[in-house]
Amino acid sequence: MFCREFFRLLRRGRQLNQNREKGKKKGNSSLKKNKVYLAVLFMAGVLLSACGTKSSGGAASAPTGYPSYTSQEDSQKADTEGSAVISGEDTETEELYFQKDGKDYEKVKDLIDGQYHWASAVGEGETIVDSHGHERPDYYTQPRWFVNLDRGESLEVRRWDNLYYSAGDYLIYEYNGTMYVAEKEDLYHPVLSYPVEGTYGIVNKVSGGYMVANNKEYKVVYYDEKFRQIKTLEGFRAGESGNYYRDGLLAVRDMDTGLMGFLDEEGEVAIPCQYGYVSHFSNGFSSVLVDARLIPYTEDGGTVQMFGEAGGYWAVIDTEGNYAVAPSEAYANKAFGDERDLYCGARRFSEARSDGTIDFLDISPDEDDKVIETIRIK
Repeated sequence: MFCREFFRLLRRGRQLNQNREKGKKKGNSSLKKNKVYLAVLFMAGVLLSACGTKSSGGAASAPTGYPSYTSQEDSQKADTEGSAVISGEDTETEELYFQKDGKDYEKVKDLIDGQYHWASAVGEGETIVDSHGHERPDYYTQPRWFVNLDRGESLEVRRWDNLYYSAGDYLIYEYNGTMYVAEKEDLYHPVLSYPVEGTYGIVNKVSGGYMVANNKEYKVVYYDEKFRQIKTLEGFRAGESGNYYRDGLLAVRDMDTGLMGFLDEEGEVAIPCQYGYVSHFSNGFSSVLVDARLIPYTEDGGTVQMFGEAGGYWAVIDTEGNYAVAPSEAYANKAFGDERDLYCGARRFSEARSDGTIDFLDISPDEDDKVIETIRIK
């Protein structure tokens, strides 16, 4: 499943593109903003395309042997002259890509402490000549390793094993459309496997273990610290708000009623599914859509159930579900003109800021997230 924020960006980008000539009359500042949103449109489209592509499926092929350990001294001191990861419009200071000794490295985050203890490394391989007469690496002959950056040791793995995370003594990697969780000493005898399709390979650290949401099967599954399954909730879809756990709460949609609420880190319903739409929490607050009319529809050739919202009133709640800003006519959910509205309307609250304020916005394309009102909520 894909998150609804991507669709709002897609629609907004299309409308911005249609209005480019109008935007030119507003000066360079407006053009710059349009270019930013068009860039975001492109990124969202790539992500959605990836989400919509069906996995080739199938389990990993039988390993030819156990991973071998080789010495790789000082890999933790590797040169970091690589490109930085881009997140939205901000550049993260932590450089995740670097080159050393003819290998390309990509660091992965540890789910427990958030640090970078492991990296995936790809060697040069053989050189071939493509159909245009240009030399390029033969990707199928490139060796790959999972490298421990703290201890300078490496595991030789298959070329298409893609490392996603570490989690203490466990490594989480993808192969042929399936995610595998294994101890590093026994990489090809995983303790857990699950499909990329519907989960996108995402694992969330929660109190007492881990959570994986399968948005195709409408399941939220919880595991202990050793990745043993302890709870499965069926009939919920997570990730529509664009995030998973924030402030200890997970926004979910009850697929029977179409309404949204929140689960805590133990998988218990913390705030009942009673809203047409909810945002993820930010600094202890979430915006919710109250008394909206749900409009069921489908995406992906009728295979993905979606819900639009019409009417209703926006409000802001705290992590206990109490109103910090009550729903009222002042925060009515207005549609984009006479266009069929499937994306929560042209009004919305921003994320709550750490200074205790929040903005009520006009998010219609021509208004460029115009602030209607700034409200102090704490």
